[in-house]
Order: sequence, then C-alpha cells, then structure tokens
Amino acid sequence: MRFGDSFRRKKVITASEKDDPIGDAYAFIGIERHSKLILAWHLGRRDQRSTDAFIGKLRYATSNSRYQLSTDGFKPYVSAVKMYLKGIVDFAQLVKIYSAPREGEQRYSPGDVVEAVPVEIMGRPIRSRICTSHIERQNLSIRMGCAA
Repeated sequence: MRFGDSFRRKKVITASEKDDPIGDAYAFIGIERHSKLILAWHLGRRDQRSTDAFIGKLRYATSNSRYQLSTDGFKPYVSAVKMYLKGIVDFAQLVKIYSAPREGEQRYSPGDVVEAVPVEIMGRPIRSRICTSHIERQNLSIRMGCAA
C-alpha cells in the first residue's frame, strides 16, 4: 500500500495484518506530576512491544535517583517496568473497576468507574501518591485538541 492510498479508501485490518504499521495508534506519555514536563512519549500499538519501547525511553530520560511511578492497570507495564526500571522506581498501578455498560453502549463506552484500586507492584510506593489523574487530564487535552 502506498502512503496516499490510506487517505482515499478505508482499510480494514485483519488478524493476519496485525503487524501492518497502518491502523490503530496509542500514545504513551510519561509526565512529571508537579511540573507537567513530558519525560518520554511513544506512539504505537497498545501492546507489549510498544510498552517496552516507551518504558525504555522513560528509563533513558530519567536519572538513577529513586522515584515513584504510577500507571493504569494495563498488564504489559508490569513486565516492562521490571525489565527497565527495577531497583530505580517505586511502582504502583491504579486499577479501575467498571460497572457493566448500559444498553446500547457496549461497543464504544466502558461502564462507569465503580472503584479505583491502588496496587503496589514493586518497591515501596507511597499509597497516597498513587495517582493517574494528571496524565488522564493531559490525555483528555490531547484528544480534545485533535478532535475535528
């Protein structure tokens, strides 16, 4: 497929084409909670390979000084953080529990968040600082800025 073709027709991605670079993209962004400085970012699929690439970039962008890292409950973060940041970070995830989606919203809308459970993964994270709201707000601003 030539570059210009993707704009002239819709391409349906099949399972056999999952490694095709055209299709869904996910923006991984790491920010410092106080200054809101973007430390690292990666654009890719929401999979282990892209997660590893993002955490590797975060490792490169940060010092060897210990810091706390909080993520959502995406499972590939656990192995990526253990591989690239072991001994450097206190790592926790904020895992959201969703209610069942309302009628007619199953495909595009998750249910309402019923609970957010902090889960300590590695090191000694401070429970009161396990938070993803800063990056969630940043992600919302990015999505709204890109909306047509």
